[in-house]
Amino acid sequence: MKFVALLIPFAILLSMVKGQLVPAMFIFGDSIVDVGNNNDLVTLVKANFPPYGRDFAHHEPTGRFSEGLGFTDHQPAYMSDKANGEMLLIGVNFASAASGYYNATAILYNLYELGARRIGVTTLPPLGCLPAAITAFGHGSNQCVARLNNNAISFNNKLNHRSQRLKRRFSKLKLVVLDIYSALYTIITKPDENGFAEVRRACCGTGLLETSILCNQHSIGTCSNASQYVFWDSFHPTEAANKILATNLSNSGSSLIQP
Repeated sequence: MKFVALLIPFAILLSMVKGQLVPAMFIFGDSIVDVGNNNDLVTLVKANFPPYGRDFAHHEPTGRFSEGLGFTDHQPAYMSDKANGEMLLIGVNFASAASGYYNATAILYNLYELGARRIGVTTLPPLGCLPAAITAFGHGSNQCVARLNNNAISFNNKLNHRSQRLKRRFSKLKLVVLDIYSALYTIITKPDENGFAEVRRACCGTGLLETSILCNQHSIGTCSNASQYVFWDSFHPTEAANKILATNLSNSGSSLIQP
């Protein structure tokens, strides 16, 4: 089966092709696209408690690391009860918060050999602009940490180079690198043009370090209107920022769903 696989090291994805333009979609990544896989895992990195999910349709946390979702339909978490039977045939979300790369996985299970022919992989974002990164490595400055951004740019350049090599090697492969760096950096450096008032601090708590269990219903200082903020917690964008990023990704990844 020719399915779409989206490899997301640290990115935003708005899935709108469930069973319509492609037969199946499988999502891999970390907390940016985790829809609840960590809820039942033995880990501190979870988001199934308030104030996460406060702006969802039912105002309840689901395990998503955001205050709002922006859409109602998505691939189920692999660890959830919904991920069985026919549901698996149209895709599933394997993303797990705090996950990372493990080379052996790619060696044992190269996705192309399993049937993936359309693969989208996002670049790293401007890591030095995350509130937590500025707090930890900014030496008292409120500016993006150039060293971390340069590391992300270096990785993204290598990612683009490797993707070109893979496309030459596998002629039937549609591989698209989705540039999340530029889109998020533009939002952060030009907040007014994108409708935001705050980029240094996140909405949750002080907005400087809180994420996961540190971002909870007892966090002091949590904002009342997250739509004015680029970041919900110190690592993850708000629903408002996600919508802009998702639109950008949808446009740049349109070739994945073309015949």
